[in-house]
Amino acid sequence: MCRVDGFRSLSALGLLLVAFLRTPLVVPVAVAGETAGAALPQRYQALFKTARTKLTAVWGAPEQDPAWGHSVSFSRDGKLALTAAGTFNPFNATPLDGSLYLWDVDTGRLVREIKLPKTGVSAAVLAADGKRALAATYQSANLTQDDSVLALFDMTTGKKRQALKGHKGLIAVVAFTPDGKQALSGGLDGTLKAWDLAAGKEALSSPAHQNGVFALAVTRDGKFALSGGQDNKIKLWDLGTGKEQKALEAGPQGVVALAVSGDGKRAASTGIDQNVKVWDLAAAKELRTLKPEPAANGLGSLRFSDDGKYVVQARTGFDFGGQPMEGGTVTLWDIDGGKAVWTAQVPFRGLTALAFQGGGKRVLAGGGANAFRLWDAATGKELRLWGGHKGAVTAVALTRDGKMAFSASLDRTVKRWDAVTGKELQTIKAHADAATALALSADGKRLLTGGADKALKLWDSATGKELRTFAGHTGVVTGVALSADGKLALSGSGDRTVKLWDADSGKELRSFAGHSHGVTSVAFSPDGKWALSGSEDGTAKLWDLSPDKKDEEPRSLDGHKREVTSVAFSADGKWIVTASQDRTVKLWDAAEGKEVRTLKGHKNWVTLAVFAPDGKVVLSAGDDLTVRLWDAADGREVDQLDLGGGGDVARSAAFAADGRSFVLGSASWVILRSVLSP
Repeated sequence: MCRVDGFRSLSALGLLLVAFLRTPLVVPVAVAGETAGAALPQRYQALFKTARTKLTAVWGAPEQDPAWGHSVSFSRDGKLALTAAGTFNPFNATPLDGSLYLWDVDTGRLVREIKLPKTGVSAAVLAADGKRALAATYQSANLTQDDSVLALFDMTTGKKRQALKGHKGLIAVVAFTPDGKQALSGGLDGTLKAWDLAAGKEALSSPAHQNGVFALAVTRDGKFALSGGQDNKIKLWDLGTGKEQKALEAGPQGVVALAVSGDGKRAASTGIDQNVKVWDLAAAKELRTLKPEPAANGLGSLRFSDDGKYVVQARTGFDFGGQPMEGGTVTLWDIDGGKAVWTAQVPFRGLTALAFQGGGKRVLAGGGANAFRLWDAATGKELRLWGGHKGAVTAVALTRDGKMAFSASLDRTVKRWDAVTGKELQTIKAHADAATALALSADGKRLLTGGADKALKLWDSATGKELRTFAGHTGVVTGVALSADGKLALSGSGDRTVKLWDADSGKELRSFAGHSHGVTSVAFSPDGKWALSGSEDGTAKLWDLSPDKKDEEPRSLDGHKREVTSVAFSADGKWIVTASQDRTVKLWDAAEGKEVRTLKGHKNWVTLAVFAPDGKVVLSAGDDLTVRLWDAADGREVDQLDLGGGGDVARSAAFAADGRSFVLGSASWVILRSVLSP
């Protein structure tokens, strides 16, 4: 058990985890790009309003913390989804700055963000029509205090409409009645409460479960509710009288999720063991237990099909350290047959919501840290995976006309985007491990990628067809480049080498060994006569690519005190820019290999530095959550973009040929498109 301020501190899932977990959990996507004309997500609206730079679009959706509890839900038609950030973690009870997010599921667009400063969220639910949301909030780390509030929000305006108080401690789960007239809540105080939302008053309160109420479900007609708790019981309640009608013994693994069929005749429950129990409510007896394979401990969610013949189950979970474990399953069960119709493996982190669409023909899952996915309910075939990277963006590139963009990510994919509308056009499953580097040919027709799988791959950028693989590195490929004529490829690796390749044949032409530590970045000079590399050893090196200079030592650019993270040439080839973990950016005379000036201002590691196409401006980004623009002629900082409001770090950048627009690839999955004024 964790203790906060001397009190035993446990949330709904915290109580269940501590009480029921006997072995570590072994259980186990953010979304489509901005549409044309769509407003910027709220967290980015205050960014890039400087004298020089304007943020014009955000592609993808930012990474969110995985949900701990009942804090992801869909509207009845599955067209809207509600997720909550700042949800309670039983291993760290400190309230976080919470937020509510409303998503348009069809487009993946973030419709609304409601920020809750210094306020934690322990549970949240969306009304059937998607117009209102309930959020159980708290502000104290002492979860036995009476500071829990059930807040009602108008999701069309983002305004709080009501604040309902009455629970003696953390509220663990909330629900709407189908008509939206009442709210239900259960908490650590073990009570089940119903609230009249029109009057803003408590309608009934009943002692329900010892040590807390952790699961709720309401019948379609709104007359009855089911509750589940750590006392291993499921109870049926008459919402008209507030009286308990029946009690079911759920077993020693507790109740973490409940669902009830549309006709109100059956219920389904799941516990820490993730077995699904199906109940006959009229007879108050268990019909059968559905056991997913492989057996595992964790957390889950449930939903009945409209006809009541099937139940869909999502299994996900956390380890003992409070960290989400990626992976899990979505399973459709035939209740009468007692068998799984199909099971889909999913890379989910934390809990997710479930819904049926199209009269039960399709299954929808996702929300929060997980991408929305849609399956054919009859076959289990995945019909759609909503877009956007599901990992840090490691590299970006723009075509010269600025109309098309490409991005690589730790999620192993490379994506092609319409850079005008922000629409995601294609996803390439590029590497067996993280896609770490990317380069686009000058004509935009070919794409070179590198990965943590030690491979380089060349792609047709229009079709996504793999043209060839370059094999030879024994470490992670950390940087790639294509020569101006597209005939040569360059790569750097954690194996400390720089390699030169024939791009058409994939043949290795030369291998340069001179760095004492891994190579981090590479670049060609515009004339293709020199290769440039940066390294963890704190140096950058110039390699002469002339055939008669194979045995010549490289020219070393020494001056940085820590790892060189990024290297680049100016468009005319006269200048070199390097970025470093020593918090500086340096400009070099390429012909002489001499340092010209040092640009100082970043407060943490500098992650990248590139020239604008005219060579007059240098763009740099750092772990201090800033992007800075510098006058290359005198080293003066001319603009600073603070990404702190978006909680982001830029890891890569690319300019369009006109120098007016650029894109930034971020650590929190999104791509930021900006315009630079003259």
